[in-house]
Amino acid sequence: MYSLTKSIIVLVLLFGAVLAYALPLDELVERAPQPNWPAANIEAIGYAGTGCPANTVKITPQNNFEEVKLDFDAYIATIGPNVPVTEHRKNCAITILISHTPGWCVTVYQGYYHGRLQLDSGIKATQQSDYWWDGDTATLASYWEGEIKPEQTYDFIDTVPKQVWSPPNGNSLLKINTQIKLDNSKNPNGEGYITTDSITNKVTHICFLKWKEC
Repeated sequence: MYSLTKSIIVLVLLFGAVLAYALPLDELVERAPQPNWPAANIEAIGYAGTGCPANTVKITPQNNFEEVKLDFDAYIATIGPNVPVTEHRKNCAITILISHTPGWCVTVYQGYYHGRLQLDSGIKATQQSDYWWDGDTATLASYWEGEIKPEQTYDFIDTVPKQVWSPPNGNSLLKINTQIKLDNSKNPNGEGYITTDSITNKVTHICFLKWKEC
């Protein structure tokens, strides 16, 4: 049997994540030193996927574009003997067009995740996010394995292992592909879910941005 504490230890060792429960975000994140970056604006937003139907995602820049916050209202994956296989994995593909002063580049250097989950013994949950502009892709992935009962809330920060920078032309299209999925291969009759927070009714994902002159 896996306890939630053991799941936290695995995440810290494998992914360098800083995890805590019921802590303010400022106590989780170590903000990177920032230059006097240029003014920036979100010009266009698009999203689609099984985990983000229309009108269920809110995207908000914060702290002078040091952060971009994504709130999901309907992002849930479930598994169990009578649950269709289409519910085992959900995804959301997001595009955010950011305009800024030419000659500057931006990258995602950390990701913050908040939500809740409950897993029977042997059920594995995965949350993964891919970030890219043009060219290379940076990936963050985290894993839990049950038993995790009763329902637990998770809050954690993970550092992007490879920083992928935007082009310096003043129009940067950030692309994010995020997914949550469940695997019951070790316990075909087990049940579980990874889903929205029971208090705020949202999955929260924050992209922490770093700017530089290019």
